[in-house]
Amino acid sequence: MLFDRKSEPSVDGAELCSELIDFLTEIASEFESKLVPDLSYIDEMAHVVNGINIKNVVHVSENQYRLEYSFDWELFLGCSDRNETDVENGRVLFTLEDNNVLKFNFPDNSSRDTRDEF
Repeated sequence: MLFDRKSEPSVDGAELCSELIDFLTEIASEFESKLVPDLSYIDEMAHVVNGINIKNVVHVSENQYRLEYSFDWELFLGCSDRNETDVENGRVLFTLEDNNVLKFNFPDNSSRDTRDEF
């Protein structure tokens, strides 16, 4: 994805994090499905409520950054009077290439298992 920079190209690292937060927040709907796992490990009816919430962008090293985010999920099963909600947190590494392209290391969310839990 192409990062539409507002600052000078010479600004990088920690100085660029707030601008990256603003940019990623604006376009979150374009990539959030790649960050949210299949919630069937909770229940087949569990679903994300409002998409992702971008919490922070941290400069890791050179051109590498970490996006920290969260998302709310809910499960409502009226017949069994079951209503659950929770917040999941996640993070993903990405790089800012010389041509202003952001390359994300999206997680493989194809399937989760109880062994994935900490």
